[in-house]
Amino acid sequence: MNPRAPWPYLFPLALAAALLALWLLRRRLGKGPLVAILFFIVTLSPILGFVDFSYMGSSYIADRFQYLAGIGPLALLPPRPSGSSTGPPRRASSNPFWRRRSC
Repeated sequence: MNPRAPWPYLFPLALAAALLALWLLRRRLGKGPLVAILFFIVTLSPILGFVDFSYMGSSYIADRFQYLAGIGPLALLPPRPSGSSTGPPRRASSNPFWRRRSC
């Protein structure tokens, strides 16, 4: 990283600005977006180098931690409403699924 180049410093500043904006808008948006982003950052700390682990010297690729960190932003996605399927609604059967025969 070139210390004289200004653009690499924009990424941490943008993250700090986003966290500050989410903090200031927490009453309007709720605490969910702020908690999701903080969860993402904290769970990515092993691969970002904030927390020192002994295996980091022998493992240069630790992308498996990103799967756990992705839970935070994915929790912000709205669930699919049950009535959003296309077509007419299906009539509920009186037989439970374990008593139905497959022919």
